[in-house]
Amino acid sequence: MKALVWTGPNQSEIREIEKPVPGDDEILLKVTATGVCGTDLTIYKGYFPPERSVPPMALGHEMSGIVTETGRGVKGFSAGDRVIVDPLISCGSCYNCAKGLRHICKTLALIGVDINGSFAEYVKVKASKLHRIPDGLSFEEAALFEPLAVTVHAVRRSRLLAGDTVLIVGGGPIGILLAMTAEIAGARTVIVSEIQESRLKLLREYGFTAVNPLENGNSEIIAEYFEGIGPEIVFEATGTPQGWQASIDLACYRGRIIEVGVPKGKQEIDLRKGNFGELEIIGSRVYEPVDIKTALKYLSDRRYDWNKLIRTFPLAKGPEVLAELGSGKTDIMKAIFTLRD
Repeated sequence: MKALVWTGPNQSEIREIEKPVPGDDEILLKVTATGVCGTDLTIYKGYFPPERSVPPMALGHEMSGIVTETGRGVKGFSAGDRVIVDPLISCGSCYNCAKGLRHICKTLALIGVDINGSFAEYVKVKASKLHRIPDGLSFEEAALFEPLAVTVHAVRRSRLLAGDTVLIVGGGPIGILLAMTAEIAGARTVIVSEIQESRLKLLREYGFTAVNPLENGNSEIIAEYFEGIGPEIVFEATGTPQGWQASIDLACYRGRIIEVGVPKGKQEIDLRKGNFGELEIIGSRVYEPVDIKTALKYLSDRRYDWNKLIRTFPLAKGPEVLAELGSGKTDIMKAIFTLRD
């Protein structure tokens, strides 16, 4: 089968690789649409822990498609079913898994990060990881379930209540989905801080207030949008020291900062306001099954035009697309590879 294979830092190519064979409790998925995640780009550029992602491999974990084969022990799914796949792989026996927190398993792995993933024509997955695609939702829209589940989980972790004020630091794919999720959850004010012009433009097209911190200083943002007090909840979605420092500096006293962006390494930030302002810093990692179900509901409700986020490319264009995304010089918000017949 054909696959987009990562072969080393900033290198990828289309290759023929072996088609997987499903086991008794697995299904074979014909991939129809698969999104490119920031994690894929981190691996592509060679920044991911080398003990986890080893080239050559097919990346990709945001997938939708059609069941083509089922193992002998699979019940509830059959060939032809339209599904998305929860790509998390948990051990099931560590302390966190025993507490029902499989998404923070001590040895958590992912399809497309630790083993071959969905940048390929087929992938085999456990039947227990499948969710049906709601009627009326395209495969491309359904592939957004994974990043949207990330933001649903983060908003749930934030304990956001109707009427709360929210700042999102970083207006990339996760940042814009955080804005949508916070708005759905009832936030009174949602402001997104972002420096890239194409992202600012898209955020404003969706009706969000988006500010460039290089033009609007912290004190101006607090005064104009947060009544001189600061946001009650801040979602840090850049993973950079600048984003973290802004989150701390802008949050109101006793505010909550949710860590959604993944830092690329150790960072030096001034945490004194954490003490003096009694800030809460809350981690948020991937999602739980309930978050996936909620994400699929949000997609089906169509409060937003999801297709405005998406730019689709045939998998054959993968090497060029990954190179463009990896360069950072792009106006693509969310790239999705399609593998339609």
